[in-house]
Amino acid sequence: MSSNESIRRIAVLLALALLPAACTTVRYQAEGDQNQQAESQPFDRAVSYRVERAFYRTPPNCALVLPLKTKLKDSRAARTIENAIGRQLSTRIDRVIVPGARDRIVRRIAVDPATADGRRRLADSTRCDTVVEAETTGIETTYALVWAEARFGLTVRMLRARDGALLWRASHKAQRSEGSLPLSLFSIPIGAFQAGKFKNDQDVFPSMVEDVARRIMASLPDMRGMRDSQVTGRR
Repeated sequence: MSSNESIRRIAVLLALALLPAACTTVRYQAEGDQNQQAESQPFDRAVSYRVERAFYRTPPNCALVLPLKTKLKDSRAARTIENAIGRQLSTRIDRVIVPGARDRIVRRIAVDPATADGRRRLADSTRCDTVVEAETTGIETTYALVWAEARFGLTVRMLRARDGALLWRASHKAQRSEGSLPLSLFSIPIGAFQAGKFKNDQDVFPSMVEDVARRIMASLPDMRGMRDSQVTGRR
């Protein structure tokens, strides 16, 4: 068997081994669940989350999206992430103070949302009982001529505004790739074209951000209409 044939055979086996990863569905794993941790597999797309008891004792009726914690120098990328969080929060909570509205209020009352006192004052001014903070290292990319990959991870926390108590947190990392294994001379230009197109696609980042935010928020209990139903039940 020639060396080229051996390389091609190894590449085929590698491709077959990676195939199940493309079919893996998103799995939700509660922190501390040993059974689910034991069942986790390579390439597993898991959302790790935790809902504290305090969440149910003082269920949120409003969420204020705080500025993103990140070292990203691109303010537009940071705003893309904040806006995605705000949109997805609105599918779980009736009232959400989105980044644009937050910034207008910050300028009007002159507070620093990066400080505990500033967050409390901001929450008081909006009559919002919880704040939501997110943290990311940004998007990580790998480019190797015939293969391109992008990874994006995000951690989101919901805190009670009056005392900073943790109510819920979740984290998730998404991965996308494009290209092909160089099984022959003919596949190299095809893989290079696909990888290059993926690398230069400006829609990859916002699409990944939206997917990650949506998956993370799916672990947050849906509180829409809960306040009204509680009031109705007391009548």
